[in-house]
Amino acid sequence: MSTEVFRTRASGSPSVRWDDHLLRMRGGRPFKRALVFNAGNGWVERGLMDKGIVLSAVGTDFLQSFVDEASAAAVNGGYNASYVRVDINADALPAGPYDLVLNFAAAHHIARLDHVFLQINRLLQDDDGVFVSVDYVGPHRNQYPDPLWAKLNQVNARLPPHLRQEMAYPHQPTMLATDPSEAHHSELIVPTLRRYFFVDLFRPLGGAVAYPLLTHNKALHALPYDQTREAVAMVMDEDAKWLADDHGRTFFAFVVARRLRGGLPDGAYQASILRHESEREAGGTRSTYYTPTRAAQTGE
Repeated sequence: MSTEVFRTRASGSPSVRWDDHLLRMRGGRPFKRALVFNAGNGWVERGLMDKGIVLSAVGTDFLQSFVDEASAAAVNGGYNASYVRVDINADALPAGPYDLVLNFAAAHHIARLDHVFLQINRLLQDDDGVFVSVDYVGPHRNQYPDPLWAKLNQVNARLPPHLRQEMAYPHQPTMLATDPSEAHHSELIVPTLRRYFFVDLFRPLGGAVAYPLLTHNKALHALPYDQTREAVAMVMDEDAKWLADDHGRTFFAFVVARRLRGGLPDGAYQASILRHESEREAGGTRSTYYTPTRAAQTGE
């Protein structure tokens, strides 16, 4: 059910995925050359090529093991894809041009978003290139705002006792120690993207209620769906209400964007932005950057 809901939010139809909708937006024309950063083992671009949405791809990842795995899969499967190891926060991305650059659940791991997004702007084709982002854009480090944390506890209490999530406010020091790139600057993804791109399509996918309560819910996932259907439906209904409310903010978004029609900001402005970003990361790579919520301070 949740899959159908998110498909509807992305495309308007419960049977149409975000990538199929993207192809429809192009009138069925496939992308000739795509760049997929932080591609992992390459499963996303292989799926796009299987469906004829992408004809060739270049993928990057920080881990050489992923680069090797994706390269082997491309060769063994006959895919027109190549891979290179890139430290996305420091290195240059592989040379373009590309008619598609894809961020699929990758940018929320990036520290230097301006460094990356400015490069993407320059790598896209002038006339037909698009930057597509399907990613988590919710609170950094999963530091949920106090009103949302209260709502999550209220909805969780409505679930049958045997299906309730184990509620513990995400402990930021532990996240920094065990998974320092997770949700690094996730809530800055959209505003930073808008600095360099014109947004053709923005579809909020929700998830503010559903993601914390349904994901990693061991009790719920241990049972067949027919025994959890009503509980999942209730959570998804509350997720929709939160998304529709003025104070509701989407945790995930599907974005299709193009290069700014008037060109990039002037060079001095770009240099200032990048300098500020470098100073921020050099001075506080493992800090919070943000004022902690009350829930984060108390754990309640």
